[in-house]
Amino acid sequence: MLFDFDITDFLDTFPEEEKVQLTLTPEGPLIDGSEGSPIVGMATRNGDGSGLGDVPIGRYRITAEYEGRPLAVKLRKGGDYAKGVVADFAPIMTGIYFIELKLAPPRA
Repeated sequence: MLFDFDITDFLDTFPEEEKVQLTLTPEGPLIDGSEGSPIVGMATRNGDGSGLGDVPIGRYRITAEYEGRPLAVKLRKGGDYAKGVVADFAPIMTGIYFIELKLAPPRA
């Protein structure tokens, strides 16, 4: 699960990815048919970008916070910002799946 910031919304400072907490709540069974459980974690950086690694493939409701303050979330390829988004992992190449998001300050 990867994200980046919509930097046009952060005019005064550039946020640090490692201060983002992501919450992923399963919205149905995981790819292996199991129920799954919520995942809460701080973002990390790797060669692909910032996000959470080793997330079981499935459909999740995703919310994000920056230093305890909620962030607006949307899919990287479109949609509107909201308090959370429901997304499925999509194949990027054989055996590699991502959910790609954009994060911004909360909308009024």
